Amino acid sequence: MALRAAARTITLTPRTVPIFAEATGGTDNFTVLPDVIDASGFAAKATPEAVSAALRRWVPAGTPAVVGYVGRIAREKGWPIILDIAEELRSEPIQWLICGDGNERDLFEKEAARRGLTGRMTVTGYVPNEDVAAVMGVMDLLLMAPLHEEFGSVMLEAMAVGLPIVAVGVGGVADVLDHGELGWLVPERTPRAFADGIRSALADPEARSVIAERAAKAVRQRYDVTEVAARVADLYRGI
Repeated sequence: MALRAAARTITLTPRTVPIFAEATGGTDNFTVLPDVIDASGFAAKATPEAVSAALRRWVPAGTPAVVGYVGRIAREKGWPIILDIAEELRSEPIQWLICGDGNERDLFEKEAARRGLTGRMTVTGYVPNEDVAAVMGVMDLLLMAPLHEEFGSVMLEAMAVGLPIVAVGVGGVADVLDHGELGWLVPERTPRAFADGIRSALADPEARSVIAERAAKAVRQRYDVTEVAARVADLYRGI
């Protein structure tokens, strides 16, 4: 009823438009306007000094590769499969950096200990937003394995600092990652598929560099706060 009565409905991604249109009887009063980021401002916080300090604090010396997760440690964000993926990659020289806190952090840490993965994982707990860019700066890959994610602003942050992403295309994730052009999209949400994607990405530093550069450019073109805010203002003026 609310959508039918609205002069305009804003959605984050194109995929929701046909879903809502069907639910409202075919109305076309939808505009896609994404989440936003001050990409350059965010990336500026990942100074060499800040990244070095994060590296010393969170990553064991001599670690060959760091795969990270940034966000709440909650069931819907997919923490159980992170541990399954870590088990698939147990023989690989990978350190896991779990940046965040959440209502199920204790369950995550207990299960990691039960599986013998504690030495391969660092859980930072809550990290202030101004420090997230530096923590991302020590990662080689960002893992996204949620049960559902309509947009995922953490992807914009990773793209801003040139951190390649390995993700499953649930919700609007595939739209943000341009269906594989701006990151690695695994074909299914299984530990084996994610493990294969991570191995592939880590084995090809040139591809990571190309994708990171492409993503950094795209995030500034498509999701800049000034540009999207102007579009929102134009929408209100039109109404």
